[in-house]
Amino acid sequence: MSMNMQIDTETIQALLQTAQRTRSTRFEKPGDVMPFDFHVPHRFAPEQVQRLRDVAEVLARDLTATLSATLQGAFPITLGEFRELYVSRQPASDGACFVPLNFTKLLGGLADAEIEEGRTLSSLENDLLLDVTEKVVAAVSHVSKDNGGPDVTHTPTVSTDPIELVEEGQIADLCRITFQRNEGDKALPFSLVVLSELLEPIAGVVRPPERSTDEIRQDILAHVKSVPMKVNVRLGTVNVSMRDLVSLETGDVILLQRPIGEPIDVIVSGKTIMTGQPVQHHGWYGLQILRMKEDD
Repeated sequence: MSMNMQIDTETIQALLQTAQRTRSTRFEKPGDVMPFDFHVPHRFAPEQVQRLRDVAEVLARDLTATLSATLQGAFPITLGEFRELYVSRQPASDGACFVPLNFTKLLGGLADAEIEEGRTLSSLENDLLLDVTEKVVAAVSHVSKDNGGPDVTHTPTVSTDPIELVEEGQIADLCRITFQRNEGDKALPFSLVVLSELLEPIAGVVRPPERSTDEIRQDILAHVKSVPMKVNVRLGTVNVSMRDLVSLETGDVILLQRPIGEPIDVIVSGKTIMTGQPVQHHGWYGLQILRMKEDD
């Protein structure tokens, strides 16, 4: 069979323009979809992150007052970055509380020589570091408790070994709160790295009570049992040709491939799960279940 079709130029142009519009809009990204980074935790909602930043601002002001008094000089601290991150092993350079302080100026000239990376601290430097750290921890604990968070204690140790915040092979999510001291045109940063779960009370996160696996399973089953399912009762089937199908008229009879008295199939999601026989009740059709079909 052959077919001749003539289409004018204007029609072709209209078809091409329609196809171009369809192709350009089919994969258009919705404007309200935000990018999502799977490499970082998302334990806290944006408003909870803002709550943590507000508390960190209070901590920055407390640290400014505490360190200025301890070091007998201006020591302005400002809040920097707040980040959530995954970690499996926390190195010493990014410890739970890493405070890079300039000992030459803090010690009033007692350590005038250039600080060499990795050198052993003198007893005076060690004592000053512990004293400053204790003041920082006290300020953190005070702000934490005032905002519904946990108490923070200080263990007076100095170590350059890696800090293990989680067990080997496990991954935890942390929050890194970065502060900085502006000294002229230089900014001396230091970070507080805290397990995220410890910040949940401060952020206003409310966790439901812990539930057992059996309780969760029972809830899921109860929910599944209440999901509505479409049940089909199939009286029978028959194969007819297209010629016979299009020639059917009102009053014609179609004979089904099911003898009278044979059980009727009950089908759910395309699978026969039981059989029964038709009944009537107060003017309604019904089905009496005769047998549950066993799994194949």
